[in-house]
Amino acid sequence: MKLKFIVICCILIMGIFSACSKDGNINNSANNTEDIIVEISTCEAKTLVDTNQDLIIVDVRTREEYEQGHIKGAILVPYDKIAESRENIEKFTDKPILIYCRTGRRSAISIEALREYGFSKIYHMGEGISKICENVDDFQDVLTR
Repeated sequence: MKLKFIVICCILIMGIFSACSKDGNINNSANNTEDIIVEISTCEAKTLVDTNQDLIIVDVRTREEYEQGHIKGAILVPYDKIAESRENIEKFTDKPILIYCRTGRRSAISIEALREYGFSKIYHMGEGISKICENVDDFQDVLTR
């Protein structure tokens, strides 16, 4: 448990330092807005869903996977259809977005497209929904089956 706490603290500190450039300005996109991409655990995702009313939740799995269970309020945008869905999701670029898939691979691929579409605050549930399913009792209030 202590080791886990130390690892989390180190990751947070590295994230803080890596977000700052030499002169203190952040310039990650063409329009000079700050791009924030945060890797979060399933437990952090649950807290985010519970506390952030503006959060847009995007599930990039297949329709079949989505229908087996998903986070309440999640919008299904299969990762291989993200370009086709651009018009539907671009209207949410001013809001924070939580993106997830089963294991984190497809959602990681989708992040670059979301950045191109103008999303600047992206939370990535890198462990995927399969990690939630391991602890499903802790997540009953945010899952739909």
